[in-house]
Amino acid sequence: EYLSALDVQSMALTELGRARLVQKSDSTKEALLKQIYKIKDPIIASHEASMAIKQANQQNDPNIAINGLTKVLADFKQMSEPVEEEIAQFTLELGLAHLKLQRYQLAEQQFKESLKLHEDLYDPDAGELAQPLYSLASLYTEQADFEKALPYFEKAASACRLSSPININQLAYPLLAIEI
Repeated sequence: EYLSALDVQSMALTELGRARLVQKSDSTKEALLKQIYKIKDPIIASHEASMAIKQANQQNDPNIAINGLTKVLADFKQMSEPVEEEIAQFTLELGLAHLKLQRYQLAEQQFKESLKLHEDLYDPDAGELAQPLYSLASLYTEQADFEKALPYFEKAASACRLSSPININQLAYPLLAIEI
């Protein structure tokens, strides 16, 4: 029987935890064992989030992504060393799932939280800010609140010029639609 990469990684993490336990006192070992089996590794949590998003897209059901991302974000926030970049990205993904279901208030809340996390993580001129800015602009456009959307599109376009994952061409149509 073949083992998946995730199985091998999980086994390696468990063995690493056991090796570290050998050097600890009994009370410390018990506490560490509880942590090892309660709190997931960031890579495993990220994989679970990616799988939830993939499954949601395949089944065209954003609720699958919402449930999976909510669980994974809770896992990340419980980790002894939270991975802020992952939290920022998965918060954005959670907002996108809410947007697909036209849950505008929840989407806005997630996008704003993601934007704040991105701003805390990156330089104000960083291209990484484009995604949450663009998502907020798209949300307001979908609600026909073009005055609110325009500044976010402008900031997203500016951030794209700084080598963002979002292509500047993705922003051109919404900007033209607003200016018409």
